[in-house]
Amino acid sequence: MTIHASKGREFPVVFVCGVEEGLIPMDREDANVEEERRLLYVAMTRAKDELILSSVRSRSANGVSLHPQPSRFLDDLTDTIVTHERLAATSKKKDQLTLF
Repeated sequence: MTIHASKGREFPVVFVCGVEEGLIPMDREDANVEEERRLLYVAMTRAKDELILSSVRSRSANGVSLHPQPSRFLDDLTDTIVTHERLAATSKKKDQLTLF
């Protein structure tokens, strides 16, 4: 579901993926950073019990390897309410099946 569609609703657990520079906030010339911050706040306040914000160390887009930085908005969260976890990288199995 999009962040816009979540307004007015609550869920026991909310995952917000891609909380990294270029995605949240969007990397566009017409991007309004304060509006982007407000939208992240909307997403975060949809969680009743648990909120999970995630970012990646690297991703591939259009054949290009990207290494995005975590969103600047994460700096606004206090350490008293945030637990930082870094997961170990996993490799794909050589015999992993694909759908296509």
